[in-house]
Amino acid sequence: MVKHFFLIVILFCAFRHIPQTEADTLVFSSSSVEPWGYFNDSKLPAGLLVELNKALQEQLQTQVKTHLLFKNHIRPYPRVINDIKTGRADFAVLFYTAESLSYGDTLGEISKFDIQVTGRKNAPEITQLNDLIGKKIGYVRGSKYGPMFDNNEKLSKVSLSSMEKGVDMLLKGRLDALICLDQTLYHSLRVRSVAPSATKTLLVLGSARADLFISKRSDMHSYSPLVKEALVQLHKKGTIKAIFDPNRPR
Repeated sequence: MVKHFFLIVILFCAFRHIPQTEADTLVFSSSSVEPWGYFNDSKLPAGLLVELNKALQEQLQTQVKTHLLFKNHIRPYPRVINDIKTGRADFAVLFYTAESLSYGDTLGEISKFDIQVTGRKNAPEITQLNDLIGKKIGYVRGSKYGPMFDNNEKLSKVSLSSMEKGVDMLLKGRLDALICLDQTLYHSLRVRSVAPSATKTLLVLGSARADLFISKRSDMHSYSPLVKEALVQLHKKGTIKAIFDPNRPR
């Protein structure tokens, strides 16, 4: 009888860390800034991160071979960060920074982006951000682009609800420049049916890398190897490139 008891304990300990796929739900949190995540005219989730989430779900389901539940919440980026900090969400795509690594573990790179300053096609050349002092620079509300922009109080910054609105204002002369990730800009140009040649890259401030993170407080770390492998396979298939690169000019 005692032997049977210890055998049960040993088996329980051996299997407790194996993913229980039929009962588990993987919770994702995605930024609500276009083109990353938003609700379309039909009130349905759309955007690059929504497409990525669907591709990950399909890949994971082929790997796990059993029923697995998913939830994807579209929230403002500060709330996405808080979701990962608190463990309210298991997974999120975040910029790869020392801060992100303090509350999340990276499962792999998604893509890299240029942080660029863009003007109209006839805009004068600049060599530094301070060349735009006295000019109006549009940026998406809540976005961060590094100390050179974020902490520069000499610049005249115009907070925007979307980069599409920024493109409209730039082309109408109501803004002198825009600052954003290249992906965001080219998506917005495509949505507005504006050729990239109507604008000019004035300055590249640096680059940003986006990774898929799992919260350090998540109870779903047993799935980390599976999610990592799913990400590898999506890169190999060209799925991630197809999601994130089509808006960039060839």
